[in-house]
Amino acid sequence: MQLLQGSAVSKMRGKDRDSSGLSPTSPFIFRWCIDGPSASLHRPICHRRTEEVVVSEETTLRKLNAGYINSYLTGDVVWYDAHLDDDFICIQSDGSVLDKPRFLFQTARGPDVARYQLDQVRIRVIGTTALVHGTGLFTTPDGHEGTSRYTDVYAKLDGRWKVVAAQVTRAMKAHSPAGSPPLT
Repeated sequence: MQLLQGSAVSKMRGKDRDSSGLSPTSPFIFRWCIDGPSASLHRPICHRRTEEVVVSEETTLRKLNAGYINSYLTGDVVWYDAHLDDDFICIQSDGSVLDKPRFLFQTARGPDVARYQLDQVRIRVIGTTALVHGTGLFTTPDGHEGTSRYTDVYAKLDGRWKVVAAQVTRAMKAHSPAGSPPLT
């Protein structure tokens, strides 16, 4: 990969603007620098805007995470079908492993919680891979409360973030609501 910056990008093209009319330092061109229309092109790396791209990617991943959770709570199979990679796998809190078709089937049955509130989210972008770590508080239909922690793994495939794996861990609170026996 060739490293070019600022005016070197212009010299590479032989003019100050590309065919779209945008300058080499515009956000669109910067995204071209990162994503590129073709792997065969020598793409410049635009160091001074790396932070902006990470923020933009994080914003996109936060929206996808919100869509993921909303789809879980509403049983939105269509959203999942569009955003899960065909090779997606999910490791459930009971240790079972679901592939995409089984995950979609389970989603269609509706959520197994009466309430869920997202508490914390941490997003780490590592090249074309992103890890979304989250913590949420849930209440089961019978009134028991607990905490869930999850990691969703996203990969940027053909310019789009797709979920390739998910892992969920649940822990019930030590005490149960009044009148309910403790979970064993």
